[in-house]
Amino acid sequence: MELSARQIKEKRKIGLWNGVPVLNLLTKGGFNVIASAKDGVTKILGMAPFASLAKHIASMAFPDVEWEDSLSKSEKDTFDPQLVKKYSDLTDRIRRLSDD
Repeated sequence: MELSARQIKEKRKIGLWNGVPVLNLLTKGGFNVIASAKDGVTKILGMAPFASLAKHIASMAFPDVEWEDSLSKSEKDTFDPQLVKKYSDLTDRIRRLSDD
């Protein structure tokens, strides 16, 4: 998955993963991508239409991420399991495609 600078509305550091910054990339279309890049290789950790859901998905797959701050007040909310599954599956598919 490639995002150009033109497609990104906002970018902010939200944590560290293996000593590398973890970023929340908000696209101009309103989609949140949690990612980390090392040596020019980007790893997608989570993605969803809501920042807190994208972070939740990233936390499930990468529990060793050290989060710096919360993304929203609703982060303590529970998520609809179907929504979590839908965006977890999407994130997994993107990861597999990126690893090829």
